[in-house]
Amino acid sequence: MTDSLDRASDRPLYKQVADLIRARIISGDLPAGASLPSEKQLAEAYSVGGTTIKDALVLLKAEGMVLSERGKPWWVRPISTSMPDRYRAGKRGYQPDVESNFAREHGVPWSQFQLSREYLEIAAPKRVAAALEIPVGSEVCERRWTHAIDGVILRVAWSYLDMKIFTGTVMTDIDEPPWPGGTIAQLRHLGFDVKGVIENVGVHDVNEREAALLGIQAGTTVLERWRTQYVQAQPDTPARPVECARHLFAKRTALLGYEVGVDNPGRGRSWVTWREVAPD
Repeated sequence: MTDSLDRASDRPLYKQVADLIRARIISGDLPAGASLPSEKQLAEAYSVGGTTIKDALVLLKAEGMVLSERGKPWWVRPISTSMPDRYRAGKRGYQPDVESNFAREHGVPWSQFQLSREYLEIAAPKRVAAALEIPVGSEVCERRWTHAIDGVILRVAWSYLDMKIFTGTVMTDIDEPPWPGGTIAQLRHLGFDVKGVIENVGVHDVNEREAALLGIQAGTTVLERWRTQYVQAQPDTPARPVECARHLFAKRTALLGYEVGVDNPGRGRSWVTWREVAPD
């Protein structure tokens, strides 16, 4: 291991150590959920000090690759989630075992998942109005959720709901505790059984307000995803949009992947990979 460190390089040693650990995670040598060697063992393996190891692990934690908890070893964060599986689990509210089922997807139990929220009533901008199939300027509830694990911000989400439909419900009540299944579980509780989800993914240069929410620099290019959820009252009736949302993923810790069914058109899956796309 020590041969891989270039002590004459301008690249700090802690970043070199992080590079090596990151490579082991990406290769599968350290699989999702695996415990890392202790900090002392890592320091001995790379012939560096404890501070260098600590800095390397903190860097990997900021990238969303590893997690820590007081009194326990560092471990590799689960790195992939099949989106169809995520929505199916969400509709069930991760029941019957919320803690372990949520942890299987997010890497920590629901009780450790951190959300900060802000709800506003606004006039629907053009893109939101088009997604919800309502007139521009219609009153909608904008729910902003900041998602974090162990203090590391993963994404900020803005969810939009037609106030004509959801006024006075759990969907627009900020005093209603967040649900493990998220919006799709809340919708099902109200009798809106989501039958389909359309997602559009691109990149976005964050402005100052978005950068402050994500804890990154303004102008940083991040992954942006727009989602619309559809319900269908009867099999022979058209599906209609019931909620749309915009997600911005912090830094470069998210990579969206797709598997396309060639022999079975229309079948496939997508997933979000929580790992650094390309190290600095």
